[in-house]
Amino acid sequence: AWSGDEVVTSDVALWDLTSREQVAVVATVTASIEALAFSPDGKKLAIGPRYDPMVVISIPNGEVLDESDVVPDEDENALFSRYRTLKFLKDGRLVRPVRKIDEQGVRIDFLQVWDRDLAGPTHSFELGNALKSFAISADESILVATDDNLPVLGVFELETGKLLCETAVAFGNKRVAISADGQQITVGYG
Repeated sequence: AWSGDEVVTSDVALWDLTSREQVAVVATVTASIEALAFSPDGKKLAIGPRYDPMVVISIPNGEVLDESDVVPDEDENALFSRYRTLKFLKDGRLVRPVRKIDEQGVRIDFLQVWDRDLAGPTHSFELGNALKSFAISADESILVATDDNLPVLGVFELETGKLLCETAVAFGNKRVAISADGQQITVGYG
């Protein structure tokens, strides 16, 4: 990322909560960090910089694991997607925002489940054109997401991407959460 004529860099630091000390800087990216997510086993970290492509690194050494772990973007325009939320599922798949440009040149941000074993996406979640903020129920059956540009919230079946329902919400930069039992959703506006 550029700030005037200089490159802005951001460190991703690893801290030990027992000693309350920083133990390593595991990565440095040339953009602000929008999202971070540990894999369920704690051995991988997904890093979502503001302008750079997302990468998955090993913990604690910070090395990119291999070419299949660098999650490619749909096209060069995807480099400007903002990773508001990243989440590893219990089985190691990763839910992340992706950007594409449609035939009319319109930017569409949507969510995708990425499977490392398949080296690609298994399915997507689309609603409106700026789907970025999401939350997943504790049992990983439901994904709820908000659109940044439209007053809409979608409730999806996580395994298939099927839209179960949508509802109107207020305009604004939104964040969403779902209760542990999957029965309540909250939306924050900013």
